[in-house]
Amino acid sequence: MDKVTPNFKEEKPTNAIIVPPKDAIVKRNNKTAVIALLNVFYQKWALFVVKHRNLIMAICSILSTLGAVKIFKTPFVNDLNGWTPYGARSLAESDAWNQFFNDTGTGSNFAIFVLIKPNVIGTNMLQRKMLEEVIRVDELINWNITLQNHATNKSEAFAEFCYNFCDINEPLRLFWKGFVTQTEEGGKAAEISLNYPNINVWGRKANIQPHFHGVNFAKNNLTTKITNMASVEMVALQYRAERRLLGLSSAEMKQYLIRVSKFFENEFRSDLVHVMSISQSYVEAEFVRASLSMLPYLGFGFAVMAFCTAISIPLSAAYFQQATVHKVSLALVACICPFMATGTALGLLLLCGMRFSSILCVCPFLVLAIGVDAAFLMTHAWNRIAKKKREEEDKRTTKVGQSDDEIEGQVADTMAMVLMDTGPSILVSALANILADAIGCFIGSPEITLLCLANMAALSINLLFQCTYFVAVMGTVAIIERKTRKEKGTAERNWQFEFHAKAKAFVSRVVGAYVALLSHRIVASLVALCSVFFIAFCAIGISNFEVNMTSKQLYARDSPLLEIDNVREQHIIPSYTTAVVFVSRPGNLSSPAQLAKIDTLVGQMEALPERRTIVGQCRGWEENGERRQNAKRCLLKEWRRTVDKYGKEIDASVHHDEAIFLDLMDNMPTDTWESAVATLVCMALICLAML
Repeated sequence: MDKVTPNFKEEKPTNAIIVPPKDAIVKRNNKTAVIALLNVFYQKWALFVVKHRNLIMAICSILSTLGAVKIFKTPFVNDLNGWTPYGARSLAESDAWNQFFNDTGTGSNFAIFVLIKPNVIGTNMLQRKMLEEVIRVDELINWNITLQNHATNKSEAFAEFCYNFCDINEPLRLFWKGFVTQTEEGGKAAEISLNYPNINVWGRKANIQPHFHGVNFAKNNLTTKITNMASVEMVALQYRAERRLLGLSSAEMKQYLIRVSKFFENEFRSDLVHVMSISQSYVEAEFVRASLSMLPYLGFGFAVMAFCTAISIPLSAAYFQQATVHKVSLALVACICPFMATGTALGLLLLCGMRFSSILCVCPFLVLAIGVDAAFLMTHAWNRIAKKKREEEDKRTTKVGQSDDEIEGQVADTMAMVLMDTGPSILVSALANILADAIGCFIGSPEITLLCLANMAALSINLLFQCTYFVAVMGTVAIIERKTRKEKGTAERNWQFEFHAKAKAFVSRVVGAYVALLSHRIVASLVALCSVFFIAFCAIGISNFEVNMTSKQLYARDSPLLEIDNVREQHIIPSYTTAVVFVSRPGNLSSPAQLAKIDTLVGQMEALPERRTIVGQCRGWEENGERRQNAKRCLLKEWRRTVDKYGKEIDASVHHDEAIFLDLMDNMPTDTWESAVATLVCMALICLAML
């Protein structure tokens, strides 16, 4: 069968464009003055960008490169208190903690918590060989791991530069000496008492409760010859130092603390015990590692997005008979442009002094989807408008051998129509997201503010890059395509015409069947019923939503800190949770009246039902997840109520290690509905102005 060559000049009723009366167009444009002004701007802007496309692409490329260099050269700086909501009480409590544990006022971050448990689960730590390993660990930290003390210009171990808090672990060493003596003498030393929680060794009394965890007592509470403890699951050690006395920089301090943890992870060997350590510096380092672990997902997301756009954009071009090989490269640029904008934005913010938090690694994911969506709108509109203009050219005699200026003018004219068609939609989408992030800057915590500020900058620059860099690339591709089309003529359009005819027929059938299906009474009723059930399901889900936030959720899945956090949650916190109360204005303690105020506060704290066993009103410690977090919140609130009632005159405050996360959990519901209402109002205003 002979192949029929399509007549491109033939009028096709199905593709006919219905032009409304001029009066109708004028009335429509008069409805929104903003759109009319945007159309005037886009028309002039398209002419400018197409004319200076090479310069614009060069400037954008240089800016994004400089931004990327700044990002790679800037180290991550994380702040755990950054997750605390603005004005949260835990911030003031944390300040009191820092002031007390560092009399120079430079911070109390130089602290290490070490947890030692047996290699074999169920092994009793109350054995001489096990306690010897604990003492060996203590000796290693005190004498073997050194740093440069700038105050003395010597390399010193912890025991040499320690100040103020050197005796924190002395109760454990005292217990060890008494345990060895009692073991050798068969428990006959009357001057030694090793009963938990308070011991007495040769007249020296100490509390060992902070060091022994998972304690099981002898049956029927009978005192054994050595101690009343039958077994101990794990032993804890603590180390603190004054940072300023060492003359350390923040980087040196963090390196030392991380080096201690890495030593026990990679170098320490023991057949009996497993040593875990945690410090704020190590936690921050794990935050950074968790953030960097997202980079492969960022590459994977880019690959998936590039693959989808490399298929969808050429298919759209083929449908409108505008397919060329350059459409694939245009699809790749559509995916690269958001990354360029994000790099430029973050580099600019870092140059202005913004802290480079790990949470900023999320920005490229958010900007990529929005940027690619805008690029697809522009390319789709270009294909549609270019097809229409090409058909108009085919109806009249086409001038052969057009100059570069004429081609450039035609491309600029088409680009102006593209921007007028898609510009308002892209602008509305960008403004909606920018305003939503602007609201987030004022609702939440400093870390959320950083993220929202970075998103605002990235989305703003992405909008700028879409209207400059991507428009310039599209203009360059369009000029190349027009020159190629004039050289090759219309022979290569045969397959595109056939593809368009088949695709249009297929899409028409599918859309017709879909509309007919939705228009059926039964289907429409089912859709309405499903919508009601869906809304009810969402309402139930939101009302039962678990508000839970811990530092564990910020670690990588293979982080060694997960193990020590799990051990703390399951074995230490349910049986040993401390309330550290600070009195900022003790006054004259030689005055009986002033001393009575402090004694009253201490007495009320000791009178709480949770003092010896964590029960009473705050139940749920034996559970996991939300119930345990609720128990912590309940306990913290009781502490604060007691301090407020009896310690207001002496400016007392109570500190809890997880108060920053507990305050965040309390603020989450309020922050959510406030941001939702504010975003809804902003969206309504944008739609009112633009639509």
